[in-house]
This record gives sequence, structure tokens and C-alpha cells, in this order.
Amino acid sequence: MSAEVLTPGAATRPAIRLRVPLVLVFALGSAALMAWVLRGKALFLPTDSIPTATQLGLSGHSHSSTSRQVAPITGDAIANYPGLAVLGMHLMLVAVALVAYAVRRFRWQTDGVAARLGFSFLVAVATAPATLLVATLALGPAISFANTLAAAVVVLQYTFVFAIVGVLFFGVP
Repeated sequence: MSAEVLTPGAATRPAIRLRVPLVLVFALGSAALMAWVLRGKALFLPTDSIPTATQLGLSGHSHSSTSRQVAPITGDAIANYPGLAVLGMHLMLVAVALVAYAVRRFRWQTDGVAARLGFSFLVAVATAPATLLVATLALGPAISFANTLAAAVVVLQYTFVFAIVGVLFFGVP
């Protein structure tokens, strides 16, 4: 005879189970789109040091005259593209998991149109701030703020289409 401990509401609410491989697919796909768009929108990808305002004569004598070093892989597309994608994937893993949990928590039928559209919309909206963060952390001065915002909008659009196609074939994670 086994003794089960029931918590309040445990009998009425089924456990929410996410499909982890699909969360990984959606996160990796949106991160790859993010890296591709950010690399295309970057104005320049420096490989040397960037002069500070003091070296350009734009600052007073109280600041140091050292130049700011950029990451050594910024100018190398072979190393930079996967780096941007991996950084974006970490953020998108959390975002996709939270969105999938929210869709299932609100008791939408995961095979229904509302759940699929809601998941696609929310994943796309989550990629915009993630794109801004990845651009700021990884590219820094290599991309202007206007280009970062434009990249975030383009990534939002591409991710929505990617998520719609994904949920049509695989369903909501």
C-alpha cells in the first residue's frame, strides 16, 4: 500500500510537460536568425582597438588616453557568427521555455490555432529585446543603435515566420 501526499489542486491540474527537443530547435533557429541579421547590419567589424574620445580630441585632459580593445573574434565571421548564435541561444532557451510554459499554463489547446499563433507571436516578441542585448554585448560600437533597432525588428519578423512554420510541422513545444 503506497501513501500518496496530495497537495491542494494537484488532482485538478495536470502537470505541464514541455518538449525539450522542440524548445532547443526553436531557440537555436531564432538565435541563428539573430546572428545572421546582426552580422548583416553591423557597420564595421573592427579587429584592432577603437580610439577613445580623448584620442579624437573630443574630451578634456581628465580622461585617460588609452584605446578600447575589442574582442579579437569580432572581425572574423567564422568565429563571430557562431559566437553570436550561442549567446543568443542562451537567451532564447529561457524565452522559448517560458513562452511554451505560458501557452500550456493558460490551457490553450496546444494543437489549436490560438496556441500556435500565440506561441509564434510571443516567441517573436521575445527575440527583439534579446537581439538588442546580444548586439550590445557582442558587437558594441560595431553596430549603431538605429541599426540595432532595425535588426531587432527584422529578427522579430523572421522569427515569427520561422515559429509559424515550426508549429505547423511540430506543434507547440
